[in-house]
Amino acid sequence: MSSEIKADKWSPASGTAGTIGDSGDTFTVPTGVGLTVTDEVKTNKISPASGTAFTMGDSGDTFTVPSGVTFTNNGTATGFGDTSEYVKIANVNGTNSVGDVSINDCFSTTYRTYLVTFQFENDRNGNQVWLRWQKDDDTTYSGSNYRYACHQTNDSGGTSTRVATGDSKWLMCGGTAGGNTAVFGGIFGFMYVHNPYTIATGEAGAGSIYRVGWNAQYNEYSDSGEVVNSVATGMLEQNSTAVAGLRFLPSANYVAKRNVTVWGLKEY
Repeated sequence: MSSEIKADKWSPASGTAGTIGDSGDTFTVPTGVGLTVTDEVKTNKISPASGTAFTMGDSGDTFTVPSGVTFTNNGTATGFGDTSEYVKIANVNGTNSVGDVSINDCFSTTYRTYLVTFQFENDRNGNQVWLRWQKDDDTTYSGSNYRYACHQTNDSGGTSTRVATGDSKWLMCGGTAGGNTAVFGGIFGFMYVHNPYTIATGEAGAGSIYRVGWNAQYNEYSDSGEVVNSVATGMLEQNSTAVAGLRFLPSANYVAKRNVTVWGLKEY
């Protein structure tokens, strides 16, 4: 047989199916040769001809995955965008002793709702932790327009409620719960922050102001072992300025360890 076959068309000798080669054979398509299949290609594996990477299609091409098809990824998928509902905005952490713990410029018009996770350890007991919201210039809101309510339960079953309608900051932990002093050795938990950078227009009685709300749940504990669970909600009203950041304020001593992370919540 000739070492080369030239033909304009190959067709099955009988029926509508044909076979190229036998098991173990190798067919090589040299560089510069293109194969055009106008219907369907079926194979059990696609691998690069050389190296460890290959390209599917050209710029502008569209590949459609029909309904009912499942992709199983046992490796790493990149370049598909962030599919998580939570987008990490900022993080502050450390183990050296500090006073205030701030995250500046973490809120913007990109998201209406944010998740803030936090964890602190104190040098000693006998502390309280406050929170103030911050402006774009990193100064804090210190007027008497913090409104909040907090319900506390300690590990002995004691309860207490702390409320304020015109405070200059939010008292997160410390004080008493069921007659027992909730001395601060550490605190960990989370809170959702709503509309820090969105004007509350159209809301009944709001006018054109920034009305920032939050809902939180967290635990505080002492070196002696007492545990207090807190559930809190609050609101800060300002006339014309958005909230851009937040600052945790220990009332005394220093925060020895801290980890605060801010996440933006996507809307669909």
